Amino acid sequence: MERLQEFIQIEGSRRPSADPVISKRLIHGKPETVFTWLIVIIGVLLLTNLLLQGIAFSFHELHFKGMNRLLNMFNVDMEQNIPSIFSFTLLLFASMLLGVLAMSEIPGKSARIKQSWWVLAVVFYYLAIDELIEIHEFMAIFLRNKYHLSGIFWYAWVIPFGLGLVFLAVFFYRFIFFDLPSRTKKLFLLSAATYVFGALVVEMAGGWYFTHYGSNNYTWIILTSIEEGLEMVGTASFIYALMDYIRNHTGPITAKLDG
Repeated sequence: MERLQEFIQIEGSRRPSADPVISKRLIHGKPETVFTWLIVIIGVLLLTNLLLQGIAFSFHELHFKGMNRLLNMFNVDMEQNIPSIFSFTLLLFASMLLGVLAMSEIPGKSARIKQSWWVLAVVFYYLAIDELIEIHEFMAIFLRNKYHLSGIFWYAWVIPFGLGLVFLAVFFYRFIFFDLPSRTKKLFLLSAATYVFGALVVEMAGGWYFTHYGSNNYTWIILTSIEEGLEMVGTASFIYALMDYIRNHTGPITAKLDG
């Protein structure tokens, strides 16, 4: 073939591409539509979890093998089930969008801005892998046993992750507040605040509650649902922010694959 370059294009950009080469659509649809569907799926997953757990707590005689399997399948506080796979997919999709932005040929993009997109892509890729194989859980067990932590630090992984969050905030300060458009900056900060509030603040509250009252009660189910729900909504909001940025500020997104 004469054409040795393929391009990835994200639909929704304002300016048409002047390059005549064939492009592949990575995303079809508006950011608002994608975000709406993600929120609907999140809502269904959370309501299903709360409903099934409510039935289990109200009718103990329903704790037969099939019911337990169904509970585990939709329990947002467990890993390697439907909610956790969905969370993994959200984080991986966000990482992919960030990678496309890092590789794309955007006019005026400096090496420092490109580096920022790459670091964000790596961060979200790590979060996706962590969601899948529970790195933070092993970290929490190690720190809790070593330093005899309890209460708000029962989930001890919040300590290194909190320190990592401070480092990332310093690292991305210039990028977010000076390199991004005002609307994108606000959307980034809102999605980050939502995710962090769920992942750290609600998680710490959950650790305190667990050490005092345990997990065999419906209040615990509500707490874990709030935590996981905020994390998923925060990630979905970030995906919307990225798609909105692509649509309104980048023009056609093209990533050259030389062969």
